[in-house]
Parts: sequence; structure tokens; C-alpha cells
Amino acid sequence: MTRIRGNLVIFIFPYLFIDKEWGIGGYKLKPSYSSIVFKESTRLRGHLDKIARSFKFRNTNLVNQYTYGWVTIHDKEEGGKLKRFLDELSTILRYQELSDERAGANFSNFDYATIEIFRPMSRYKMAFYEANLNGQTTVPIHYPETKFCPNFDLRPYQLMVDQSSKVLSHLFYMPLTFHSLGEEKRIIRALDWFNKSHRSDPEVDDFERLINMATAFESLFDSPEEKILAALRTGIVALLGETKEMVDWINDFYDQRSKTVHGKEKPTTLYKGKKASVPHLAHVRFARKVFTRCVKAILTAREEVYTEDLHKELVSNEIRIKEILVIFKNKKQLKKLYESRVFDTLDSLNQRDVTGKVSDVVEIGKIFLPKIRSFLVGEKKVDLVKQLDAIISYSGSDLPKLGVMYSEFHVGFTPLYFGDKTISMKKLPSLAMKGAIYNFSSYATWKLMIG
Repeated sequence: MTRIRGNLVIFIFPYLFIDKEWGIGGYKLKPSYSSIVFKESTRLRGHLDKIARSFKFRNTNLVNQYTYGWVTIHDKEEGGKLKRFLDELSTILRYQELSDERAGANFSNFDYATIEIFRPMSRYKMAFYEANLNGQTTVPIHYPETKFCPNFDLRPYQLMVDQSSKVLSHLFYMPLTFHSLGEEKRIIRALDWFNKSHRSDPEVDDFERLINMATAFESLFDSPEEKILAALRTGIVALLGETKEMVDWINDFYDQRSKTVHGKEKPTTLYKGKKASVPHLAHVRFARKVFTRCVKAILTAREEVYTEDLHKELVSNEIRIKEILVIFKNKKQLKKLYESRVFDTLDSLNQRDVTGKVSDVVEIGKIFLPKIRSFLVGEKKVDLVKQLDAIISYSGSDLPKLGVMYSEFHVGFTPLYFGDKTISMKKLPSLAMKGAIYNFSSYATWKLMIG
């Protein structure tokens, strides 16, 4: 089989410096310590040096400390995956640091660029790159003439990797442990709007920041277009408590947003209580405080109140089985299956729900079990491999007999499932797969027995 050689892609956070190497989301971010950069290949070092020298601060010609990483991309799908990773990571890290006023972070500290290095290009002759900034804008880099520089004062920002927040844990490390996919995406969109309210560009004023914060609340509470204010009031007071003062502020905040957007009346970015004679609060700054408390309340509630079983109970086995078959037919590799979250769906099949066709369960076994054979071989489980092969090759019509075969396999697999339960990012795919095997073999036993 011929191996397809991909293109090198370097990504760089020129104004962010992490304190040590960081493996996250299947990628590795590295600080630009000379001891680390020196370990890279000569080709990569040559490109990285030119790329880093193409960024600067307003008061200096060089970016001396930065964060970088690299990966080999073979197709558009892998490129899209890298973009999603960088977009989500930069959004979450931005929020993590910007939501703490004491941290001293700036919106642009978390800007990133990706540069694809096409193989025919030589590191000695390369004088031109195309950089994609923040996954949005493609700009040319003519080395050494090009120097990207923020049009405002910006200092390098150091991030301590080990001091990650609850936000990062919830939305990046283990998103579906606490949140549905829809809620996760909605919160990340809301964080992005919150972050935009911190942009330092001279062309961004407080009225635009106020609109950014209003949109952040709308995204957080998934507000319907026709009843946005009501949704904001309900969401904020449900999470933070209801007082007359808080309701008055929400009403005035959204009123200023509407005046800014529609231009019918002159808006203000300052808040004056109903009984006050002069303003005493800046809307944007107070809105940021309210927003961060709402996010914290949501994350805390998801940790302390278990609701996953309620949501799962609303989906029938019939629907889950159909979804599993569609995914199995479209995705072949275990890595792709893990990313599709089909292992979670297999783990959700329950024995209190009789819906779903027995023939579909048999078909799932025919597709799923061959995919895990290499895993069992790697674990040196000879007896389990024999039982697995027997199930895969079974062509009879005696469903209870096949159920007994699944039962014996399930009993044999149980010690492996309950063996190493150590949780780490590296082990998550394996743990998810083992959970799917364990639950499906038990479910298949039950389903085949009852017919």
C-alpha cells in the first residue's frame, strides 16, 4: 500500500507564550524555548524561524516568545479538524483569561495563524507564505519584508498550562460529560461574543461592545428572535436570583442595545437606576460580570445535578440503532468512529426499551465486532478473539443461540472492561470503545433472547 505524503502545517500563537509543552485535543502546543525548537527537524526550524520573524509588536521588531505547533495534513477533512480545534481552543482560552480582570490579557494575545508548507517548496528558497489568520483571512507573507503588527500596544501574555479553568474542562477536555453537543456549541458561540467585547482595535467603541455583550447573552440563552428580552430576563434571574434592581438593569441594558442597533433614539453606555439622579455603572463592564456569573452557574449546575439519564431516556433504542447503522456504513476507521461519538450511542442502548429490530442488532454486530478484533489481539485475549470470530461467522437463524454466544463473550470481556479505568485524554478513545463493547454485548444478549 502506497503511503500518501501530506503537507506540513505550522500553527503559531505569536503573542501567547505557554510555560511548557501541552498535549490537547490530539495536537501538541509548544513554547518557543530554544531547547524545544532545536529538537524539531531542520526543515521545520527553517520555516518556523521565518514565520515567527514575520510577526512583531508595535514597539519592537521581533516576537521573541511565542507558542507553536505543527501537523501533517493529508486532506481537507484533516484541515477542517485543525481549524475547529484552533478556533475552539482560542475562544475558550480567550474567555478563560479575559473573564478574569486581574489576568491582564488582551483579545489579540490569542490570535493564531496557520501556514501550509507545500512539499515542492524548499526551505532555502522559500520567501513567500500564505497565512490564514484566526481561520478567517488569508494574507500573503513575503519574507523578510512582511511584518504583522497590531495597531495598538500589546504585550506578550504567558499562560500557565496547569492552571486551566472549569470552562476548559467542561468545553474541551470532556464536553459531552456535562453538556449536550448543542449546548456545548451554543456556549462556545456565546463566549466568542463575550470575547469580541474585549477587542482593543481603536475602531471598536463601547456601543459595539454593548451589542457584542447583548449577543453573547442571546447565544447563551438561545433567545428566540421575537422574545429576546424576555428570554434574557428569565435566564439571568433564574441563574443569579431575582431582584427589582437586576430586572431594571436587564431592561435598561437591552433598551440601550435596541437604541444602538435601530438608531431611533440616542443610546448611552452608562446605567442610571430608576431612583438615581446620575449614572453610576458602565453597562459593558457590568454585563461582563453578569455573563461570567451565568456561565459559572450553568457549569456548576451541570456538575452537581446529574441529568444525562433524563435526556437519554427520551431517545428510543429504535432511533439509536438507526443512527448507529448510518454511522457504521459511512465511517470505517475506529478513530473516525470515536470522533462521530457512535461509541456513546452504543453505550446508551438500554434493556428497558424493547423498540428496534432484532435483525438490525445482528447487523450492527456484523459491522462492529470485526472493527474491534485488532484491539483484542493487541490485548492478547486469545479466548475472546475466538469467541468474537464465532459470533462474526455465525450464519444460523437460532437467535437465542447467538444470544448465548454474546453472553459468553460479555462475561469474558467484563474483566478487561473493569481493568484500567484511568482517565486521560490519550485513553479516552479506548475507554469509550470498551464501554461500547461492554454495553452492546450485554444489550445484544438480551435483545436476541427476547426476540
